[in-house]
Amino acid sequence: MVFKTNREDTLNLALLREELWKLEDKVSVVMESEADHEAELIRLKKLFVLVNDRITSIDSRNAIKQKETDENGN
Repeated sequence: MVFKTNREDTLNLALLREELWKLEDKVSVVMESEADHEAELIRLKKLFVLVNDRITSIDSRNAIKQKETDENGN
């Protein structure tokens, strides 16, 4: 009888371990997906900064040209 109980406990622990591995795999997949999304957000943020800098540069050049045009009376 004691042997049977030990065997059942061993099987239960093995099943528990297997479920833990499955959960670990699921967590790993979610973490990888989260990391991918974070990397994409960082890439997009950098792109937004570059675009904003470009727009600011173009706006500055246009303002200088407009000022020169106004000064020359054209």
